Formats: sequence, C-alpha cells, structure tokens
Amino acid sequence: MKNLSFLLFFLCSFVGLAQEKSNIESIVNSFINSTIEGDYDKLLLITYPKLFDFFPREQLKKTMNQTLVNEDFEISFNKIDPKIVVEDIKTIEGNRFTRIQYQNSLSMRFFNEIEMEPEAFLNILKSNFKEGKFSFDKKTNTFKIDTTSYLLGINDEITQGEWKFINIDGDQNIIKLLLDERIIKELEL
Repeated sequence: MKNLSFLLFFLCSFVGLAQEKSNIESIVNSFINSTIEGDYDKLLLITYPKLFDFFPREQLKKTMNQTLVNEDFEISFNKIDPKIVVEDIKTIEGNRFTRIQYQNSLSMRFFNEIEMEPEAFLNILKSNFKEGKFSFDKKTNTFKIDTTSYLLGINDEITQGEWKFINIDGDQNIIKLLLDERIIKELEL
C-alpha cells in the first residue's frame, strides 16, 4: 500500500510539473510572437516587472521602437519554429526559476549601403551573439542572424505567482540589478 501511495504521489507530481512546463512554453510562445509582431505592450506584460524599477515601461517601449526601426536600418524578427526547451524548475529561497532556450531568427536591413565591409560587420554581429548562423544578402542589403536565445523564467512574490521573463543573452549588469548574487551563482548565469 505504501508503494502504491508513493507511486500515485510521484505520478501526480510528474503530471503537475509537465503541465507547468507546458504552461511556461505557451507563455514563451506568446513572448516570441509578441516580439515578431512588434506588440511591445503585450511583450512588456510578460516581462519580469522588477525591470521597470530601473527602466520605466514607456521608456523601454520607446527604446525598442527606436532601436528596431531608425534612419539607418530596420530589424525584423522572422517567424520560425522556435524549438522551445524549458529546463527543470529550480526553487531558490522560496522563488522559482527556469531557463528557457529557443531558436530565434532576425533580419537587419540597411536602407543605404553600409560604410564597412559586410564581412567586418558580420564579425561584429558574431561577437554580440553567443552562437548562430550569420549571412549577408548584398542584393537586399540585409544581414540575417539565426541564433539560440535564452530567457529566465521567474515566479516569485514580485510576479504574484505568475511566470514572467527576462532575456539572459545580453548585458549581465541588468541581471545583477534584478537578482541577488546568490541566485545568479546558483542558476549559473
């Protein structure tokens, strides 16, 4: 009887965890689609809210718009199969975290001929992305970047029990603003 109780407990826990990972994957899909569609209001609703303590929501939205389309170039995100992978959920100091990996594709089209050699600019792109495939289409003056991107899912008292996300590809200083050093170390960020 003890073994049957343990088995039922284990199965219920496993099913609950699988459902939670499926829920996280669905939210990440929404995150990705909001990025592709340029729906920054929706994207910011899914973003870890502590970020807005340092960068006001409207300022972030304005910066995203200005960065993605300006007088020199435009960046667009290409719809691809993101192949989302949700890692195991870790509980640290009562807060829950998970790393998410997904495939990302973007194009950077310059309106005029760029001043440097395309190969030199490709090297700059390669230094800004951890991994990926990079190409340049001379006819359209467009760089294409296919890369693996990473998010951190956070479910804590700030998110009021909901999963919210931050990008962990970029500036590590932002992560240091948002998370304690102990958590950063334990998550190996």
